[in-house]
Amino acid sequence: MKTVTFDAICRRAYGQVLKTPLKFKVTADVYTSSAEQIAAGALLTEKEQLKARNTQLKNKARASQQTAQLELAGIVPLEFKEDYDLQVKRMTAVYMANGLPEALSQTMAVAAIAEAKRLAAEAAEDDDDETDDE
Repeated sequence: MKTVTFDAICRRAYGQVLKTPLKFKVTADVYTSSAEQIAAGALLTEKEQLKARNTQLKNKARASQQTAQLELAGIVPLEFKEDYDLQVKRMTAVYMANGLPEALSQTMAVAAIAEAKRLAAEAAEDDDDETDDE
């Protein structure tokens, strides 16, 4: 076995976005070979392997069927570009993650989105003007 150390970051916990992400180091002992794992008696038994593989296959099938059922019901993933509420929610979360209070974060998110839409409209007009000149 060897000891490895790596950096980790936690941005969300218990369903909440943390105001300040937690950064920390993690140290773990890991196997360097299958032989070492066998010697330590750390391999899964055939029964455990079968259970793990079947769980994996069932989860994959469930996810696939869920997607199909959602599509049949007309429930589609939100398109970020077209969903104003989702844009505000995510932008607000970004500001809050950087330490701003929720009310100010939401106000800034709404303003930033409005400005982005204004700039996009200007850029589209500029593109149209260039096309007309050709």
